[in-house]
Amino acid sequence: MNAPQERPNLLSPQKLVELYPSIKLRTLRYWIQHAEPRFVSDGGRARKVSGNGLDSALVRKGRITLIDENRFLDWLYRGAE
Repeated sequence: MNAPQERPNLLSPQKLVELYPSIKLRTLRYWIQHAEPRFVSDGGRARKVSGNGLDSALVRKGRITLIDENRFLDWLYRGAE
């Protein structure tokens, strides 16, 4: 028999900031926006900037972004080290 898999606790950004009021929605949106590597202009040349690593905690479907609470907390504490 297969062991039951633990389902991720997916939260909207609004619900996450309700659970953790010390995190502001504006800050969380910034973290989400900068989660993945991206290209920025540097004097007319494209330069790749690494992401912050939060993308492993994000689930995106169309315009909906959900956050796996456990992975988010792992990311948050890992960044503090």
